Amino acid sequence: MDEFKQNQTLVLALVGIGVVIVIIGLWFAWATASRHRSERKAILRDREMAVIAERVETTGGGRLCILLLVLTVIGTVIAYSQATTVFQQIQAGVSFIGGCILFGLGAALGRSRTYRVYRSEQRME
Repeated sequence: MDEFKQNQTLVLALVGIGVVIVIIGLWFAWATASRHRSERKAILRDREMAVIAERVETTGGGRLCILLLVLTVIGTVIAYSQATTVFQQIQAGVSFIGGCILFGLGAALGRSRTYRVYRSEQRME
């Protein structure tokens, strides 16, 4: 039993060390990417000709799909909790999956994008 506990402690310590190494690696990658991004912005700022502004809005169909998605989730959870047989539970699960796919796609695709391009003023130095 002591050997199992020692192995369990060793595995837990290795996992902890691995998590710390991954966090340090992710932080380093983020810092490097941030530095490269700021350098690239500085280079491109001198060559800027225009500014593009994007505006995303949910359409009426997208709002309807969001409403139906919420109602589907509530309805299938209630149906699953009230089910008395396995087949009713399966039916509720299939309805949940189908509703989430159908109305989730409708909500994701039910957006309109508008782009405006503004002329940038060049800085003369």
